[in-house]
Amino acid sequence: MSRLLYVQEHLPCINYEHRKDAYIREERIEKAQPLDMFCQVNTIVIVVKNPILLSSDIIRQYRIAEEAMFFLPAGSRLSLSPVGEEASVLLFRFFERIRLCDSFPVERVFKRKASEPVRKIEDAEGKPFLLNLNMIAKKYLSLLLDCHRAGLRCCIYNKSKVEELLFILRGFYGKQELALFFHPLINADALFTQTVMANSLSCRSISELAEKTGYSISGFEKKFRKVFNEAPYRWMNRQRQKDIYHKLHSTSMSISQISDSLGFSSPAVFNDYVKRAFGTTPRQLQAGGNKE
Repeated sequence: MSRLLYVQEHLPCINYEHRKDAYIREERIEKAQPLDMFCQVNTIVIVVKNPILLSSDIIRQYRIAEEAMFFLPAGSRLSLSPVGEEASVLLFRFFERIRLCDSFPVERVFKRKASEPVRKIEDAEGKPFLLNLNMIAKKYLSLLLDCHRAGLRCCIYNKSKVEELLFILRGFYGKQELALFFHPLINADALFTQTVMANSLSCRSISELAEKTGYSISGFEKKFRKVFNEAPYRWMNRQRQKDIYHKLHSTSMSISQISDSLGFSSPAVFNDYVKRAFGTTPRQLQAGGNKE
């Protein structure tokens, strides 16, 4: 396996993987320690090594083979355990609205022509629909695991790989398969999550986001805590900080333009916010000079 170079430059970077917000995460599961999961966001799970057993409040030990993937909507609670002594899975987490490509939102796979046959899942009992990795997906997974295990875990890289997985699903899997795979998105919690993801950066307050989802502020906060397992203000603040960091590092916008685009009343207020959030000024952050 290749060795990651300049490790000392990767680790301190704000874009380096933080487990709470990791787009992609590998989890090793041992027989004595099942993986208990609560999905704050929509998640695709790929079984990387050895079969696993999935259990939840409505499923008991549903076996999933190696090199199979399944979809879990936001708010899912479940437990994964290995069939043997150990197994590993890769989690792909969606912090934005799921789009199979820029012109094909995932909701379109649920629409079909009247002439198309309907495929049913017999005796599903809430079990996830499984997709087996095809040759393209296997090659994609192999390279991703090599890079991850070498230490390349930048969140920008991970985000691009999540998007690449969606392109692979769009290009190399049938629409009927995808409709079954993403079927849990039709439930109310998943639709709520999709709406939050699609509008989180354009809305500048909880009340604006609540209005987009069709809830009162109190109803929105209650629903948000149930689905995301944290307070909406804290979550929105974290998304805002990510957006600020990206704009300062990856665009040619001036600090004044960034401040204005994000709804700050003045560059001075923006400067104070960035100093509290990152421990450095916007100009220093823009230049790549994180505070020692």
